[in-house]
Order: sequence, then C-alpha cells, then structure tokens
Amino acid sequence: EACLDPESGLAFVVQGSRRVLALPADGGAKPGVRWEHAEAGPVLGGIVCGKGRVVLLPRKGQSAALIKGLDAATGKLLWKRPTGSLEISEARLLPEGLVAVTAHPKGTGAGCWDPETGEPRWREELWSRRFAGSCLPLSSGVLVWGEDLDEAVLLDPASGKLLRRYVFRGDPASQVLPLEGGGFLWGGEHSLAACLPRGELEALTPLWGLRDLDP
Repeated sequence: EACLDPESGLAFVVQGSRRVLALPADGGAKPGVRWEHAEAGPVLGGIVCGKGRVVLLPRKGQSAALIKGLDAATGKLLWKRPTGSLEISEARLLPEGLVAVTAHPKGTGAGCWDPETGEPRWREELWSRRFAGSCLPLSSGVLVWGEDLDEAVLLDPASGKLLRRYVFRGDPASQVLPLEGGGFLWGGEHSLAACLPRGELEALTPLWGLRDLDP
C-alpha cells in the first residue's frame, strides 16, 4: 500500500506490514529513503496521507488498537489515539479531518479525528449490525455504504450530520467504484450497474439506466 503527499513531495509505502518508508515522489536529486518508521506492535492495516501528515491505521478487524499521526516531512510521531472497541474498515484524510467507517459488536457507523492532534471530532451510529463498510468522498459529502446493504448514506464530513439516505432498488450494491464523471455500482445475485453524476447525488438515478447484467 502506498500514498502520496503533494505538500511534502514524498510517497509513503508500507513494507512488510510493520514499516513505513518515505521516498521522494519524483525520484529527485537525492533518491533513497528519507525516513523510516517501524511498528513494534500489531501489524499496520494501512496508511492515509495529506496536508503534511501520515496517519497509520490499525489492521481491519482489530479492536483495542491505535491510530497514529506522523509528520510527513520527518516521520516524527506526533500523536497516538486508542480506538477502544471500534474497528476501522476504511478511512479517508479530508480537509475536514480523518473520516473513517467504524464498527463495533453492536453496529456500524462513521467517525472523524483531527489529523493534527488525534482528537475525536464526531462519531455517528448508522446501522445496528456490524459489517465492513466503505466510504467515497464527493463534493456534496462523504458516501458511506456496506457489502450486502440495500442503502447508502451521505454525511457532512465536518459534523457527521446525515444529509441524505439512498435506498437501492433491486439487489443491494456491494461496491462503488469511482470513475471520472460518475460512479459504478454493482452487486447482488445479478450484477446491477449505474453511472452516477459524481458529487451531484440528488437521487440514485442512473445516467444510462439500471440494468441486469450477466453475473
């Protein structure tokens, strides 16, 4: 897994599930590893980066773990925050903060942490069952959904406020693949597909029609 931070000009790579390496994004005049961060504890679940920060995420399905924030330029550990009983299935580093889909034994929701300090900003419970969810940033909010779920929700990333709830007609969508100018949804016993205007989800109305495809 890797990510790029334009602000620092570095690319960050997870190596061997316990180490993060910082490399020049363009090769640069001084190629090689700029810094390295090694984890002594549980394996890393992934990294997200942006705005001069690298955030280390715990492994999917792992509770009682830590989220950690590093300085992108130096690799210095700036903060660490326990997740408690929450598991993180996917996270995005947005201007409003680190927005993540979270789960615990009694349900699934979303939360947001300050990437500068690790302080929690908001947390919302969305569904009363536990599953691995996904999220997609849009200009109108953050779209959150889950596998075999017949609906998706649009949240305000700044406050966690529920902006809109979308119900899928037919088989539940299991994935959303972001495409230029739209999204592609599919899932269920028979594949369903729709091209949606990205960032303009007034309703789940396909641009070229909802249709059954051969599985």
